[in-house]
Amino acid sequence: MLGPAAALGGPQAAFSGFKRLFDVLFALSTITYGLGGISTLWSEAQASSPVVSKAICYIGIIVGAAGIVGSLGYFLGVNLALLIGGAIGASAVVFTVAGIQIARAARKALRTTEKPIPMMPRNSMFRSPID
Repeated sequence: MLGPAAALGGPQAAFSGFKRLFDVLFALSTITYGLGGISTLWSEAQASSPVVSKAICYIGIIVGAAGIVGSLGYFLGVNLALLIGGAIGASAVVFTVAGIQIARAARKALRTTEKPIPMMPRNSMFRSPID
């Protein structure tokens, strides 16, 4: 792909070839990111006790599908750059919210199961846990 574009002559041809390669790789990565997001959020939404809210899961699934549609449109010659960019930005928000929900659930689980380690009295020389 890059060889014939660079052989056409001049730095413009090389730039054009690298730009095209970047665009193709970006569209392919958006498809894989959308598929990964959809599969992850779908399985979380179907879980018996999900950590991430179902609303966030379904919004993320829609956003992932939008990214896939936009990228496939790119390969078909349809300019859906705003859809691709919007899907990437929206998925960043979705996964930030999902991460916050996961962190809160983990913190809550630690608080409910954490037992304090018994320590030796203050006046002892070493403060180590008692077995």
